[in-house]
Amino acid sequence: MTPGNDPQKVDSLPHDLIFEILSWLPVESLLRFKTVCKFWRDTIQEHYFTNLNMRRRSLIDIDIMWEEYERDSGDDTKFFTAGSSCNGILLERCRLTNKYRVRNPLTNHVLQLPSTNHTGPAKILLTRFVVRTQEYKMVSYHWDKTTKRSGFEVLTIGTDSTWRPLDGPTNLHFVDHEVAGRLYDDVFYVRGWSIAGDQIVICLDMVTEQSKEVAAPLCLFPAWRNARVSEWRGKFSMATMVEKQIHACVLEDYKKSKWGVQKIVIAELFLKDHPQLIEYEIVGLVGNKLRVIDRWRKMYWEYDINTGNFRCKYSAPASANKRFVGYTPSMVYFRGMQPE
Repeated sequence: MTPGNDPQKVDSLPHDLIFEILSWLPVESLLRFKTVCKFWRDTIQEHYFTNLNMRRRSLIDIDIMWEEYERDSGDDTKFFTAGSSCNGILLERCRLTNKYRVRNPLTNHVLQLPSTNHTGPAKILLTRFVVRTQEYKMVSYHWDKTTKRSGFEVLTIGTDSTWRPLDGPTNLHFVDHEVAGRLYDDVFYVRGWSIAGDQIVICLDMVTEQSKEVAAPLCLFPAWRNARVSEWRGKFSMATMVEKQIHACVLEDYKKSKWGVQKIVIAELFLKDHPQLIEYEIVGLVGNKLRVIDRWRKMYWEYDINTGNFRCKYSAPASANKRFVGYTPSMVYFRGMQPE
């Protein structure tokens, strides 16, 4: 179907049926079909629709697109680098002005983000879709040189014109801002340190926007202080390699401050063939796939803990000196977006 078709024929189909059919289509088709009529366009741009479309496409297309990401448009004021991605939306920062924006590479639309309420350095840690509210929210982190304390602000993309400061946490000194933070079941997690110097995890419910501090586990396994933040089957964890085992402290229930320890034994024969695994950074365990990254060589690997298969999912060209950001293309749209 193309633009200019008889709107009566388009409207003759039940809206529920149109919605169902469109939700299974690839984004390349949706990009064309949103010009058919206003109803189709509005439907395709709804957050509920775009999220459903991405879930359904994942059943038939599990590949992740990768885009080389350090773009210079020729104008120094538009020199952007990508920070993170979420449902086809890329968070970009201008190196000269330190201002942020979000961009959809598929539709080539951008939305400039308002500045945070703090004049000092601020870093946007997270852009995520909150399932319970069907909203996209961002979390910004800042550190106050005067009070020597940290704080967070939240922005609902396409709705808020200013950032909203959050109450608490009161015991936070600073966070591990090199880690973008994680979101599981609409709860944002980030590792930090208390004023006393203890390692803690900040847990922020993205619906209620209430936070809780959870003390990091002490000595649950050897070398726990070297553990890195990772995902463990949909939960926040800190994992590290200890000899021939992957040890992970998993936050089973943040409301009860309940931690658990899980281990994965790596086959000795496998380590003999792939000794480099010990040196890789653990990203997490998704299903039965252990994901690791070799940041030095820019390689992304998966190890199947059941079959022992080890394969490189992605590697940058040998000459590449730019960062790469993985994203899945989508039709996500926010109010106020403009063509780039």
